[in-house]
Amino acid sequence: MRILEKDREIEILRGMLKLAARKNTRLMKANEYQRQVGDLAKELGATASEVREILDPLVREAMEEMIS
Repeated sequence: MRILEKDREIEILRGMLKLAARKNTRLMKANEYQRQVGDLAKELGATASEVREILDPLVREAMEEMIS
């Protein structure tokens, strides 16, 4: 079962890379981010909360790096 969870995480991370590739360097508005997460979740057959669980910490980390 743990292997399936890891496969799911890898799928979501790949989707995150696709999402990042679609965006330019400007910060997107919160509602745009939510829409993109929803689109990505639909594309992956995941829930938005599954995608956010992985993406949100990565986005926060990237934002902190951009600010500092």
